[in-house]
Parts: sequence; structure tokens; C-alpha cells
Amino acid sequence: MLLVPWFTYFAVLLYLKNLRRENLYYLLPVISLCLHYTLPYFNKAYNPYPLYFAGIVLANIQDKKFIKLCLLIFYTLLTVSILYLHENTVQKVITSLSTVPLLYLAIKQSFLLPNIYIFTYCIVLMGASLLEIALFELLSLAIPVYILMNSINSIIHKKEEELENFKLKVRKSIESEIEREIEKLDIKLQLIQRKLKEIFKLNTYTIKEITIDEMADRVVKGLSDLGYTGSVLEIQKYEIVKKEGFFPNLKNYLDLFPNIETVTELENKRLFIIPIFVEDERLGTLSVYSKSEVTKEEAEYLITYAMSIGTSIAKIDYFMQIIKLRELIYAAIESINIPLVITDANLNIEIANRAFLKFVGRESVKRENILNLNPELTTLKRNINNAKIPIEEIITITRNRKEYIYDVRVYPVLSENKPESMVFIIEDITERKEMEKQILHSEKLAVIGRLTASISHEIKNPLAIISQSAFSLKRKIIRSCDKEHQDSLVEVLERIERSTNRAKDIIDRLLNFSKPYYSKIESVNLKEVLQEAINLSILQTQKNNVNVSSHLKDIQIKGDRNSLIQLFINIIVNGIEAINSTGKVTIRMHEDKKSKVAKVSIRDTGSGIPQDLLDKIFEPFFTTKDKGTGLGLAVSYRIVKEHRGEISVVSKEGKGTEFIVKLPLLEEDHE
Repeated sequence: MLLVPWFTYFAVLLYLKNLRRENLYYLLPVISLCLHYTLPYFNKAYNPYPLYFAGIVLANIQDKKFIKLCLLIFYTLLTVSILYLHENTVQKVITSLSTVPLLYLAIKQSFLLPNIYIFTYCIVLMGASLLEIALFELLSLAIPVYILMNSINSIIHKKEEELENFKLKVRKSIESEIEREIEKLDIKLQLIQRKLKEIFKLNTYTIKEITIDEMADRVVKGLSDLGYTGSVLEIQKYEIVKKEGFFPNLKNYLDLFPNIETVTELENKRLFIIPIFVEDERLGTLSVYSKSEVTKEEAEYLITYAMSIGTSIAKIDYFMQIIKLRELIYAAIESINIPLVITDANLNIEIANRAFLKFVGRESVKRENILNLNPELTTLKRNINNAKIPIEEIITITRNRKEYIYDVRVYPVLSENKPESMVFIIEDITERKEMEKQILHSEKLAVIGRLTASISHEIKNPLAIISQSAFSLKRKIIRSCDKEHQDSLVEVLERIERSTNRAKDIIDRLLNFSKPYYSKIESVNLKEVLQEAINLSILQTQKNNVNVSSHLKDIQIKGDRNSLIQLFINIIVNGIEAINSTGKVTIRMHEDKKSKVAKVSIRDTGSGIPQDLLDKIFEPFFTTKDKGTGLGLAVSYRIVKEHRGEISVVSKEGKGTEFIVKLPLLEEDHE
């Protein structure tokens, strides 16, 4: 009965191929039981239990060899004793003693079950061995059955662990393989991404201001970053050769590059030479050296990359030409000393030169509407909208109480017969207009001078005869006529005399007008000239209702004293005569050393001059007076110009008039 579980146990171990060295100790219980059941057939008795329990204890104890040796000696002595001592009581005691190591094993290593259960089991087993052998055999049966079941469970558990470990190893192996493949793919993707970035960089070079030399540097460095051993970019058109990395025998290939017309593989497909073309024009070559053979995919990439390089070179060259043209246009626009502006179709400023910024008094005007920068420009709006032909208009701008005249020209730039942009040229023509006015005025004076010179002699002789005849008649009438007719005839003759004298005076003025007004140039004290002119003007006008005040100081100028006195008499008399009732004429002097001029201001509180007549007051024969000749201010204008000075007038109706005369200081002529 005890052999069944043991044979089953070994059969299971052999089937599962799990028989180990520690399991061999269980052969002792099997051998002992076999001897126990076979020896009676030979008429010999045998107690199997010492050897039976010896195998169980030795198979499960894990102490040192010394303990095992002691236990082996103990069980050997019991076995020998049981062979020679055949008394029943001694047999029971020996059997009971053979179970004692089970207690040690239970306490030391928790064999079979928790300590309390195994301890109780061992006490019962010892008692059964002393009292009843049948119960003892039954209890002993529990040990191999438990060992069998425990071993089977252990083997099953181990197999499950092995299976789980195998699954885990397989899973880890699969995951590791997948990770390796993913890493390979990731490396490939990164390489592809870097290659695409290099091509993308070539495209970005065309939207940046970069030279072809700089682009060539970046191309060879980019190829080196992609892992190629060496790279050379030769751009024959621009005589550029850029190298990066290790490129063996480069000198031998430099002469070969210009002659290569198709993709060439050398050095066992490690050297790849690609010609660069753009629209059938050969620009150069791209050469790449790799430490390993260039694959088909890499070759296709390099060919695509070389095509991108050619496109980029062409675009960069095109944009460089545009940039040069743009810089040339900007430089030309800036060099023009006339305000120049380029706007879009909506008149928003795109380009403006420094002269225009100075014109509007701004530092920047980009994207602003040109018509909003100056109120006077708004008058152009009705003419500019949708203009398809050039426009020209004269505008007047008042600054610091001075009027400036501008010639505004607008040239539309058409695209599909619609204005795409506008070019504004704003030219200051104030001086030109003033010069034209002066030339016209001078021409008038010259004509008057020539006319006066040609007819004055012819007119003065008849006037002298008329005057003498009237005087003779008057004397005869006084002598011969009676008193009744004398007064009326004398009055007529005197009227003739006054008229002839007036005509003679006009002719004298015209003669003087056609001749230079000074003959003696000397240093003149402007204060003395003005004081004498004031005194003579007051005597000449004989107006008591006008107060003439002056603020004078010593200022030396160079000129003709008499003509300067005449200049200021004419202006002061005009001011006095412009005052109808009571009023005031104020005369001030100022020395401007920076401009090197003496400035004289003569201001009256008279009726003023209408704005539409201001441009005509210096013209000969123009007058608003009933008895004026229109030559006073014309003479004054000529005197100022012949002294290389300036004369201007500011007037408002009802508020008076101010004449400003500027004459060069003496120092300026001496320099």
C-alpha cells in the first residue's frame, strides 16, 4: 500500500523529466519497503521504517553536510539495531525513534504543513508506532501522498511559471524586435526629415537676401550633417568651389567636374557626381563621397537635391538682380533733391525720398495716404482718382507767413489699363516764378526805358514851345487886354502852363526811370538816410493827421545815398497817403549778422492793398491813386535790385501795409 504513492511519484517525475538529485533520497523509502515486502518470502523479517524515514528526512533537510552525516549515522545505527534486535518492544521503540528527526525537520523547515500541525502529526505518528502498527502505516501513507501531491503541484506551478516566463521572454523578444524595427524606422524617418529640411532650406534661401556663395556654404555643410563623408559644390558660372568633410583625391576630380554632363558613379558607387542644369544651362556639379556604397534611394535623393540647388541658384541670381535694381532705384530716388513719392492705387505711400519727408516735416510716412499729409494736396483729389494720363497742377502753400509755389506732377503706372501705382513729383518753383516775374518786370522796364528814350526828346520840344507860347500870350494879354477879358484868358493860359509842366515832369521821371539811379558808390549810414527820407516825406505830404515814429540805429551799408533816400521817400509817402484820417507810420531797423543784411520795416495803418493787386504794385504805371503816375514803387523796386537787395510787401485790407527792404551790409561787399 505504501509503495503505490511512491511508484506514482517517481513515474510522474520520470514522465515530466523532473527527476533531480534531491529526489534520489526518496529511493531509500522505496528500497526499504521493497525489502520489507520481499524478504518474508525468504523467511526473513525486516523493519523498513528507519530507512523509510531516513530517505524522507534526508530528501527535505537543507542543513549543512554535517547534520546530514549525523542523521545518516543515526538512521544507520537504527537499521543495524533493528536487524539484530528482534524483540517486538525494541522494534516499536526503534520505529518510534526513527520518526524523531521528522520533528526536527518540521520545526526547522516547516515541512509539509504549518509547524503546529506537523508537530501534532509527528507526536501521533510516534505514539502510533509504539501502540498500533496498522495506524502507524496509515499515517505513514500520508507522507508519500502529500509529497506526491506537493511535488505535482510544485511541478505544475513551475511549469506554469516557466510558461509565463517563456511568454514573457517571447513578449519581451517581440517587443525588443519591434522597438529595434521602430528605431530603424525612426532613424530612417529622421534621415528623410533631415533630407527634406535641406531641400526646404534651399527653397527658403530664395525668399531671404542671401548670396550664392553663402548658399553654397550651407549646402555642403547640410550634406555633411546628413552623414556623407565629404561633399563638393562647384558652381562654374560664378567660379565658386565649396568643400566640406573628407573627399579623397579631390584634386584629380576638379578638372573632371566641368566635363561631366550626366550623373556619374565612381569609387565603387561611393563617389556620386551630379551635373547641375537650369533650363539647359550648365551651372556646375554636386559631388558627394560616402564611406559606403550610395544606395538607389540616396542617389535619387541627391539628384533631386542637385535639381533644387540649380533652381535655388537661378532664383537667387534673379532676386539679386531685382535687389540691385531696387537699390539702384532707391538710390536714384534719394539722390533727387525734389520731393518724390510712389503710392499704390489708393494713394497709400510705398516709397518716399528724404526731400518729401522734409517737405511734410515727418520722419516716416509709409502706408499713409499722401492726401492726408498736407491740406493743400487735397485739391488734387478730384483729378487723381482713376487717372490714366499724367496730371500737372500748381498749388500754393503758406508757411511762416510766406507763400511757396509748387508744381505737382502725377504720373499713373497702368496695369491692364488700370492705375496700379502713382508717382508724385512735387517741385518747389517759388524761386523760378519769382525769377520769371523779375525777368518780366525787367523786360517791361527795358521796354519803357527804350520807349521813353526814343520819344522824350520829340515830346519835350513841343511842350517847351507850348509853354513859351503860353507865357508870351499871357504877357501880351496882360499888357493889351482890358481888365474884363484879362482874367479869363490868363486863367486858361496858366492852366496850359501847369499842364505842360506836369507833362514835362512825367517825361523827366520817365527819363530818370530809364537810367541807372546811382552814380556814386560809397559807405552809407542807413540811419542818416532814413532820417532824411522821413523829414522830406513829411514836408512833401504836409499831413498833420499822421504820426511818423522811427526806431533807428547806426548800420553801415554800401550804395548811392541819393537813390536810397529816393527809395525810402517813395515808400514812406505811399504809407502816409494811404492813411485817410488819423494813423501812424512805424519805421524799424534790424541788423541780421547771420544773413549779413540790414532789414528795414515800414508799416502803416492805412487802408491796405487788396490781395489780387499785391503782385502788380511794382509794375510801372500801375496806381490806385487818382493823381498818381504809377512810377514811385517801380522806381523803388529798381533801386533795391540795383543794390542787390530784396523788397517784399505784406498787406491786409483795412489793417494796413508793411514794406520790408533788405540791403547787404558793408562787410559783405568787402569780403
